[in-house]
Amino acid sequence: MVGTRWGPIFVLFGPDYRKSTEILFKHDFTAPTVLGGRLLAGTSEGVIYDVRTRKPAEEFPELDSGSVFPYAVDFGHDGRDEMLVGTQSGHVWLLVQSKSGWKVDSSVMVDIGEMAVPAAFDFDSDGDLDLFVSNVDGRVYYFENQGGKSGPKFVEKWSWQFEPGSYKSLSEYYNRIYLSPKGFEFYVLEDTATLNTYIKILQDAPDELVDEIAFTIAHTPHEVLRAMARLDEADLVVENARDIYRADKELDYAEIIDLPDGRSTILYANGDTLPPEVYYWYVVHPRILFEIPAHVVVDYWKKRPLGFGPHTKGGVYKPGDEELQWLTHREDIYRDPKGGQFWRTTYFSDSTYGKTVIDVVRDAKDPLDAIRRLYAFQCWADSGFMRFGYRTQDIQPLQIYYKAYGSCGEQSILFASFARTALIPCYIAIDMGEDHQWNEVYFDGRWHHLDVNMGLDKGIDNPCKSAECMGNKTVTAVVGWRPDDVLFPITVRGYTDTASVDVVVTDSDGKPLSGALVMVKTHWNHRNSRAIWAYTGTDGVAKLGIGWQPLGYTFEIMTPFGVAGAENLFVEEGKSYRFSFETDSPSLSGGRLGWEHSPSSSEKSEQTQIQGSAFVMVRNPITSVPYRISSETLQKVGYAGTRIQKIEIGGIKLLKSATSDGFRVVNPDPFAYAKVKLEIPFTDSLEPPMASLWLESAESRVKSGEEIAFGGEVTDNLGVKSVKLEILRGDSVVKSIDLSSKVDYGKGSHILHKVGELKYELATGEGGPMLPGTYAAKLLVEDLAGNRSESDPVEFTVLPARKFKGQLVWQDNPDDTLPSGSWIMKFEVKKPLRFILFETSAPDAEGLDLDIFLYRDKNGDGKPQKNEQVASSTSPTNNERIYVDFPEPGTYWFYAQGCTVENPPQPFNLKVNFELDEEGVARE
Repeated sequence: MVGTRWGPIFVLFGPDYRKSTEILFKHDFTAPTVLGGRLLAGTSEGVIYDVRTRKPAEEFPELDSGSVFPYAVDFGHDGRDEMLVGTQSGHVWLLVQSKSGWKVDSSVMVDIGEMAVPAAFDFDSDGDLDLFVSNVDGRVYYFENQGGKSGPKFVEKWSWQFEPGSYKSLSEYYNRIYLSPKGFEFYVLEDTATLNTYIKILQDAPDELVDEIAFTIAHTPHEVLRAMARLDEADLVVENARDIYRADKELDYAEIIDLPDGRSTILYANGDTLPPEVYYWYVVHPRILFEIPAHVVVDYWKKRPLGFGPHTKGGVYKPGDEELQWLTHREDIYRDPKGGQFWRTTYFSDSTYGKTVIDVVRDAKDPLDAIRRLYAFQCWADSGFMRFGYRTQDIQPLQIYYKAYGSCGEQSILFASFARTALIPCYIAIDMGEDHQWNEVYFDGRWHHLDVNMGLDKGIDNPCKSAECMGNKTVTAVVGWRPDDVLFPITVRGYTDTASVDVVVTDSDGKPLSGALVMVKTHWNHRNSRAIWAYTGTDGVAKLGIGWQPLGYTFEIMTPFGVAGAENLFVEEGKSYRFSFETDSPSLSGGRLGWEHSPSSSEKSEQTQIQGSAFVMVRNPITSVPYRISSETLQKVGYAGTRIQKIEIGGIKLLKSATSDGFRVVNPDPFAYAKVKLEIPFTDSLEPPMASLWLESAESRVKSGEEIAFGGEVTDNLGVKSVKLEILRGDSVVKSIDLSSKVDYGKGSHILHKVGELKYELATGEGGPMLPGTYAAKLLVEDLAGNRSESDPVEFTVLPARKFKGQLVWQDNPDDTLPSGSWIMKFEVKKPLRFILFETSAPDAEGLDLDIFLYRDKNGDGKPQKNEQVASSTSPTNNERIYVDFPEPGTYWFYAQGCTVENPPQPFNLKVNFELDEEGVARE
């Protein structure tokens, strides 16, 4: 049976299904199924009808609005049918029969994107019916039924595949995570200069500072230590330790004490003794997040622009043009270690905001009192000195401090620097998948939530406020950040409940793979954002704790022997899951480290090859490239991120190393040039210019958004002043492009006679798509005497399009989306549409954060207003999506805006589910 858009149902029969019988039915978008001998049909009204009676089948519960797609099936093989119902919103529900009627089995629900149409088939021949679901994007998803006798339990299989994005190829993505093949050999970087620098620091260190200095050196990533040495910042580890003992002398609530084993820690006035490992990691260590600890030059931001006054309580601060230029000013802050400032030292003397940081906590009676004072000093949501906004991405505490501005990331970095200066343990807490960052602080013998982005009454010991109580957010996982770039899960500290997930990874022969990266990406807010990751052990199992996401997760599995994954996995909090993935290649034999042969004494100086599982040396997925550090610094010190992570395999700790290859250096210096004005007097007779235009493209018909090429020639005996290309639709000029600078006058021209040729590709999607229809192009030429001529028109046709590739986006104002934007599509909705869909991607862009918005002209004034916004998609990526069910009639504007655009313009792609006609009306 086949349903139709306009209502009738066709029953196909015969050996080749070429015969059919039509069943008349007056409802749109019918989806027929047979349940217990009854012919039922889902419709666009969201109602399942009994086709015989032409009335709603009222025994079924109400589901999502919009089209429904029922599918009757007997999963239990007991003669008692169940009903799968796909919906326009993308859910697939399982309805089961009970004594009280039909009800939803809430344990079985999948979400694969809008217009979910289900079907069932025993694909793996295990006796259980598996689930197949198609969606609006034309994809078909396979869910294996792993429920057995306990009832259906669907686990998605095989849907994940690599798609070009920030990484243009699978090999580039793979090499971002794993070492190249030559990395199978262990090697040690020979940098004796750096090594000797830190050895001498330890030899010369005062006795009371040795343990703090030694811990800092031993637990800072090698490449960060190297960068510090090359910046002449190695001695900072000594200054950092001195500042800790300086704070000890000035703060009565904390006393540094020596332990019998030679370590140190803090005894607080309330009698609490800090665990030594907490003291060293989160008080002593000078690295808070991604930064290179250094003395930074921040004098520029000490001189504030006029009007940069106190931040009004609460809300996002919107800087003016001068303030914005000041906030986003760039310079090499690492250029002068002797003249720069280190945050811990600065906080003893700088009173820019009325008090020094040390003075803020000087009279505190215990750690909690000190924390509250620091919170009130900083908090922008109360009366603190900071402002909140999204226009900067700073990682050095003193840059943030003097700008007094930043989003949640900067706010948390700054508070951590305040707390550590005040001898309070503190680290960064991150919800990567759902995009928020805050702190955890240690007092009363345990870690506590702290979010300085809300009022004091809500920001301490209120973890839900930073997670699932933050709007309608659902949280995947929360991690803490250790200064050596190790992340550790803290999700269960009140942020969200979790499901326990075991991910099993095997090769194509079924052998467990150790060291495989399991990356979990959340679909929260229709994104696909990296949330948490883990590595498999010797048993091939990675263990994760993740929260419930209504739109599910993508799991990506990366190994040297192939990739695997799934795009739609769902979990319920409080339950346990075991997902299995198999790569497409066999692994190496063996699987343990060992010598190919035992080296003899004569071979001690020679390199001996290592075989086995050296491949498990994997890069930290976040810190394996430099993050928010200027190209000047990269070039100066060769910093390439903290690239290699130590993974323990079978009880063997692999060599921890680092490399400096593979990074890019961008020369920031522009080329020098001079602009010269040349005046030459001359006399000649005046003749009008001449112009001709022709089509260079093979076809005169292009789809909207594509390019069409023109060629032309202009001549004048005196000289051409200007050349314009006009695009007309009927008698109206729709585009006028100045081509004066694009004319090539060649060697045959001289000052008194110009012959110029030009070639120009007209982008029919520049700034927004040209409407379908017939257009004419012509050249307008003006010479130096003011005489004008034009070419004969050249006709071309623009065809409707649903895909727009390579459209350009520039840096727009992210704080004000209207009225201008890089790319705007205006259209009308007149006839009823089931939905409208916009999807963007940017596989060829670098450094592009694209946002999209949809507006409808509710007041009829012909202009989009902020209060007329229908939908938006503003993730921190360029993969955005807007879906609207049953759009109301009216005029719409679709905006694609460049939120962050490095080296503009950058290309993006757009896919929609409709076409525009010549009048700009959307049609399915």
